[in-house]
Amino acid sequence: MKTPVALYPFVAELLPIVRHFNQLQEQYAITELISPQGFGLSGKDAGFVCNHRDIGLTITNEAYLHMQWETLIISECVDTKIIDDKEFFNEIAKSALESNKKVSYYGRKCEDIPKHIFEFIDLYKSKINIHTDDKMFLKNDALYKESGNINAPIILIGGLLKEADVLEVLVQLYLKLSKDSLSVTVITREPICTMFGFYNINHILMNKDIIESEKIHAINLYIAYLERLTKPDIIIIEAPDAVMQYSEFVHNGYGILTQMLCHAISPDYFICCLPFIFGVEAFINAISEDFNRRYGIPISVVHLSNVLPDTIDMLQQGKLSYTYVNLELVCNQIEKESKNFNIKMINVLESGVDEIVDLLMNGV
Repeated sequence: MKTPVALYPFVAELLPIVRHFNQLQEQYAITELISPQGFGLSGKDAGFVCNHRDIGLTITNEAYLHMQWETLIISECVDTKIIDDKEFFNEIAKSALESNKKVSYYGRKCEDIPKHIFEFIDLYKSKINIHTDDKMFLKNDALYKESGNINAPIILIGGLLKEADVLEVLVQLYLKLSKDSLSVTVITREPICTMFGFYNINHILMNKDIIESEKIHAINLYIAYLERLTKPDIIIIEAPDAVMQYSEFVHNGYGILTQMLCHAISPDYFICCLPFIFGVEAFINAISEDFNRRYGIPISVVHLSNVLPDTIDMLQQGKLSYTYVNLELVCNQIEKESKNFNIKMINVLESGVDEIVDLLMNGV
């Protein structure tokens, strides 16, 4: 029987993890999703957060009163800074620990764990497990000291916006390839993904003691190390940031981290996730040529997301702003624009990834 768990904080970037949680591991079953206060999600189905179809789990912000679970999973989110909400975090964690529940915390670096979490560790050491990305980095391992090229084919998955279902595509692709009896090594961004046996390069990208060129070299060595360690048939990598500048008003990180990654490794395939309004042949061809120049790989397949950038708000605020539309609009865009277009457009939430896998296995 699976151990019932609660997850905090539930935000949009973790929806793919929640949707596929039972397929990704066999030890736990999510029974409660705890939303940060002020998000307006309490009482809604989890799919509501991205305007997706219901998945059968209701969000609450009062789960610490019910506690029909044994373990509280707390995950640092790369793009949503919630754990620093000390008051609400303390209320949840303290209630759980005082009720003899266990707490598992997933973060990126030990030194970046908020101080108030260490206060609980001192009081409830036997009930709290800390998992951070840098603790997984075994740089003294003999395999890591070896050098060499990466031989397994690499699938890079990234988006014009990180919010364009990049993690959803990655998880579905991993599950499909694994079901097809292929050995898959996955490198992703979210710390919670380490509980599924996935890896990441956060410990390298966040290292303030080395310069960018040294980070590129370290990424190459680390991924080569993972290949020797896991002996995969395929490596799937989630782009560490948005793959390019969004506009002159919203730089969106300029795709700098993805450029560093692609200097370290050479992807064989690139699945590009785009807001559905960019599902137009001329635009996709233009950015595919740009990616080929900068990353050495054109777009292999396009996933169109229901995320919709809010251009007016972005001009006013000077930062990324977006909403989510009905998935029917995405399907209509795909039907309208995909005829006679040489790059396949798909939405994995509606169609799954079988067609993507067939394309990749046949060399696109």
